[in-house]
Amino acid sequence: MRTTLALALLALLAAACGGGAETADTSAPAAGNASDDVTRCASFDPHCDEELAPDTVELRGIQFSPPRLEVSAGTTVTFANLDPVPHTVTAGTPDAPVAATFDEDLAADETVTITFDEAGEVAYFCVVHPGAMQATIVVS
Repeated sequence: MRTTLALALLALLAAACGGGAETADTSAPAAGNASDDVTRCASFDPHCDEELAPDTVELRGIQFSPPRLEVSAGTTVTFANLDPVPHTVTAGTPDAPVAATFDEDLAADETVTITFDEAGEVAYFCVVHPGAMQATIVVS
């Protein structure tokens, strides 16, 4: 049953995301995003040379992009779910979650911001896709 559901979700994701690059709608940019045009790639386009808005992590193609982001202490990072499926941004690792630090649910096309005040490495993952979605914020 889980395999069938996973395959169905993957097929839905592939159909919804298509191929090629598209320009972000800048009429209502997400909090923390630059107001100029930002190239956003379709979820499964391996040839797109994308530009991410500063201090932004995109959730697309069942991945965090970039998988490692370096910021200064006090930086607010925007997490934007560009997939047609829900994700989470949960502190820790699948084996050792630290949900008390942060644990945010993101529906499709939803964003959330998290401020990183303390220096160090902060691992995070998606509870829905723990094997595929793990990343790190490095705070200096």
